[in-house]
Amino acid sequence: MYQHAFNPARPAADAATARVLDWVQQASLPVARLADAVVLRQALDALTLRLDGGRAAANTVIRKPTVLHGALGYAVETGLLESNPADRISWRVPRACPAADPKVVASPAQAGALLAAIARIRPELTAFSGCLYYGAVRPEEAVALRQADCCLPGRGWGMLTLAAAAPRSAAAWTSDGTSHEQRGLKHRPDGAIRKVPIPPILVRMLRIQAGCHGTAPDGRLFPGARGGLLSESVYGRAWHTARPLALGPRLAATALARRPCDLRHAALSLWLNAGAPPAQIAARAGHSVSVLLTVYAHCIDGQDQITNRLIEHALRPASPRRAPKQAVPRTAGTARTLSAICPCTQGSRRPIARTLSAELPDLRKPAFRTLRPQAHSARANMRRGKADEPLTGSAYHPIPRTPGVRNVIPAQVTTMIAGPGDAAASCRGSPPKS
Repeated sequence: MYQHAFNPARPAADAATARVLDWVQQASLPVARLADAVVLRQALDALTLRLDGGRAAANTVIRKPTVLHGALGYAVETGLLESNPADRISWRVPRACPAADPKVVASPAQAGALLAAIARIRPELTAFSGCLYYGAVRPEEAVALRQADCCLPGRGWGMLTLAAAAPRSAAAWTSDGTSHEQRGLKHRPDGAIRKVPIPPILVRMLRIQAGCHGTAPDGRLFPGARGGLLSESVYGRAWHTARPLALGPRLAATALARRPCDLRHAALSLWLNAGAPPAQIAARAGHSVSVLLTVYAHCIDGQDQITNRLIEHALRPASPRRAPKQAVPRTAGTARTLSAICPCTQGSRRPIARTLSAELPDLRKPAFRTLRPQAHSARANMRRGKADEPLTGSAYHPIPRTPGVRNVIPAQVTTMIAGPGDAAASCRGSPPKS
């Protein structure tokens, strides 16, 4: 049926095939019977099974009912059915997971090892595989890539201008009878192009490819064995040979980089991990932003650790905050007050403590270090209401604290304060008059 019944361009060539097709026609139900909801539901349930009776893959189950819905619509156009019965049935299509499997995504080191293995096995396919990884190009786009589509400068980044693709299909279903048919870009109208910047390492690969291996007569960079289009079986066999050499037998037995197109998945996941804007990545890959994030967002490595740290920080109990210390204001009023008491400080811009230390030798730092414990005792007496008690064993007396002034002042200054008339003499070091 696939070879002849569904392909009008290839009718039955022998009598045996004709007899089989006649039997299929007699054993099939008329199209009008699909108007019955029970019959249509049985047909839809049969589409979910394989030939061996097992469950078909979700993507296959999604694709086949879509084809059946289109066939029923054609039956309505030709008058075999009054309306499309699939619109009246509540049969639910199984959901498929469109996301890429993280287990197939190779790391940069693994991708480099795979490219090195390809270079040893089939050097002429090294740049082809490099386009899939460093440019995130689809295999069918790389097959149709021409030298005129490449901007390959001697230094820096280059540019690929993708305008066509050559997907593989059965020769019986193409317009020209070949296994590859030139088409436009996937999910893009005819004539659309896509520009993809490429790193210097891919620029060097493509320059070596064009210089050492040449191009096809029509300018394609990756010709087939006989000058035609590069076959999927050719680069597929090279890929399966390179995987055990690059990954080892243990990883080669897993799904890691199982197909050449998994290099494209690795490239897009790497670009997202690098923090590049999703809109730019989607434009280079030929996707929409929604498809890009749906398929590749969960392949971003390291996001789980960042999310775990944020959640852990939010779960920590909040520690009590201490009240901020208030700074003591330093105003000019203190200097004016002391200058009124001690005329020798008038007009001086030096700090007050430095001025007093220069005029009164007894006010230097060693004396303050020696009497610091007694100064604390003096402040304690002031808080207990014993401000009149002098410091024992010293001529120093506590005075109320003024911002910007030291806590204790020698007895010479206190005597000077008591006798304003002798202030100048006291500051000059002469004893005050009694």
